[in-house]
This record gives sequence, C-alpha cells and structure tokens, in this order.
Amino acid sequence: MPSKVPDGWTLTTLTSVARLESGHTPSRRHPEYWDGGVPWLSLHDSKSLDKPEIEETVQTISELGLANSSARLLPAGTVVFSRTATVGKATILGRPMATSQDFANYVCGDHVHNRYLMQLFRFLQPEWKRLMAGSTHKTIYMPVFENLQVLLPPISEQEKIAEIVASVDEAIDASQAIIDQLQVVKKAMMGELLTKGIPGRHSRFKKTEIGEVPEGWAVVDVLDVVERMRPAGAVQRSAYKTRGKYPVVDQGAEFIAGYTDDASLVVDTTGPTILFGDHTREWKYLDFPFVCGADGTQLLRAKSGINPRFLYFALSALPLKNLGYARHFKLLREAKIALPDCREQGEIANAVQAVVDRENAERAKVAGLRELKAALLSVLLTGEVRVRDGAPIPGPSPVAGEGRAEG
Repeated sequence: MPSKVPDGWTLTTLTSVARLESGHTPSRRHPEYWDGGVPWLSLHDSKSLDKPEIEETVQTISELGLANSSARLLPAGTVVFSRTATVGKATILGRPMATSQDFANYVCGDHVHNRYLMQLFRFLQPEWKRLMAGSTHKTIYMPVFENLQVLLPPISEQEKIAEIVASVDEAIDASQAIIDQLQVVKKAMMGELLTKGIPGRHSRFKKTEIGEVPEGWAVVDVLDVVERMRPAGAVQRSAYKTRGKYPVVDQGAEFIAGYTDDASLVVDTTGPTILFGDHTREWKYLDFPFVCGADGTQLLRAKSGINPRFLYFALSALPLKNLGYARHFKLLREAKIALPDCREQGEIANAVQAVVDRENAERAKVAGLRELKAALLSVLLTGEVRVRDGAPIPGPSPVAGEGRAEG
C-alpha cells in the first residue's frame, strides 16, 4: 500500500466488488462422483496456476458429484487463488469449472477487472507469506479473504494496467518457449554427438559396453580422465555476504548463493572445474574463481589431453536415476564414457556450447523481463505511475509520515 491513496482510487473490501466462493472435494467413497465431465481444479494443477488462464484440469468430477457436495460450478473469468501449499499462485478460469477447498475464488463484478486482480494477487506474495498459518501445512484461512481490502483504480485504468503487464508476460512466455525447445535440441544433439561423433565423419562403428561408437573412439572409465579436487574449505550459510570478491557456489535454489572476500578458501583456478551437486544431481561448469558453500559437492578437473568442456557435456549425459545420496560417488567409480581424439572433442564441445549460449541468452532475457515486470507492478499497482488513455502519467508521491492503510 502506498502512504497515500492515489486520486480516483478506492480502498475497498474485495467482497464488496466480487463474490467470494470456496471450493469442495466430493466424497472419494463414491466413485460415481468422479471422472465425469466437470473440470475440477485442485493442487494437482499447481503448475498450470502460473498461466494467465486455465482450461483443463488433471481431475474431473461428475454432475452427480457436483450435486452431492458443496462444490460450485464457477463461471469462466473467475479469479482463483491457491491458499494452501502453493500459496499465492493465482490464475483465471478459462471455462466453467469447480475447485477444491484449497482455493479462494472471486467472481468479479463491474468494479474490478479479473486480470488486474490476478496480477495484484501475484504481486502480494510477501503479504501472503505473512498471513499464512499452520504448523505442518501452511494455509490462509477463509476469514482473511472475507475481510481482505484492496486498492482499486478506476476500471478503465485496471484494464490498461492488466494489458501492460500481460504484454510482458507474453514476452516471457515466448522466450521460455524458445528455452524449452533449445533444451530438447541440446539433449538430442548431445545424444548424437557423444555417441556418433560429428555428422558424416564416421562410417564404421563398433559395439561396446556403453553402446555403438565410432571405431576410432576409446571407451574409458571416468576416473581415468578426471582428477578429484578437495576444496580448501567451505563458507557457512550464516557467513554468506550479498556482495564480495568471490561467489559462493551452493546447492540451494540459487547456484551462486552469496559472496565472500576470503581468498584462502578459493578453489584452485588453474583450469576449469566441473562440479556435481550431491543434492541437486546437477553438473556445473565453472571457469571462474569460486568458494564452495556448506553443502556437499564433488569437484572434478579434466586430466591433461582431455577437453574440459567436452568432459562436462559427457558427464552431464550420464544417467542419474535411482542414485541415492550415500552413493553419489559410486556413479563416477562405475561410469564410462566414449572418448574421441582431442580435435573432435573440441568440435563436439563447441557445437553443443553454441546451443547452450543461445539458451543462456534467452534465460538472461527472461530474467530481465521478470525484473521489468516486478518494477512495473510496484509502480502501477500502487499508483506511483498512472496510466490514462494508454500513456503512463506520474502519480502522486508517497507522503512521508502518513498512516499506512491495512490490507
């Protein structure tokens, strides 16, 4: 909430401009209540809640299940908000459907635009975290939604704000689609190049314990081509800094989790390092000075005569299914890879890296668009910047010292 309600905006209880509906789960003891023609939104659809609209659901219920439960068939255009487990996710029903009790649903009236409300709900993620309750399963209870207050601009301005943010979302989705396609291309390319070599170069192949490979290639144990490194030490998470000379590589949600200025802990940087995460089951290629975080990792380096980036791609292609935590190094002790000569190693590495570079460029583009979206939401949903007739107009500056309206 801004310190001052912008001119023409209103702070209102949401239920005064939208009808609040809860959901329900029909009895599982009656099979005839399920697998009918009525879409039923549940936590199984969590991934779809990031889309602007949802058309299909994982589970369906029957008309009989609808009639014999408290579930309601909500109209298309209803804003649905996940209040349990994936708290804060919101989308719009693209067709009439029912929901489970894990959702708070708003059927919007004439004074609130559904796409504006969806974006507002997504923007309020920090506030939802504050309102969550429960020791085991975090949830936001229905009285919160019954009394929820929101800041609303005129309906025409709501529509323009929703349109502006939607255009950024469309650009993000377009780049993400490119990333998804590049990942498919990269996987197929690696599968071909790492077993068949550069297209058209090899005509004779031999059968080996890891499959058919070009006749001139060797099949080697991974431990014969890598050196295992030991980090000088690790930085505990409590000591991570937001800025510093050396990045701290960890296994949390962010690969680079923090920074440190402690040069004594920097991993030997005489060559690229290949990192395997015990928890994430991911390989990383590092060609910059770094420090290991508190989580366990395997640090490897290519032996002399082995292209380090080729080795990284070959290791990344190893199967990791059913690999238990206690057996993380067993993968390396037992694994074998196909090895071409140094020249072809480099050519294969360059071909795959070209796709990786394109993917990274798109990821950077998505990150920039997400930052732009966050900045837009912070000024548009608070009235700091106004949009009238499609043009942004500076809004009133917050007044220091004035009371903060409760939401």
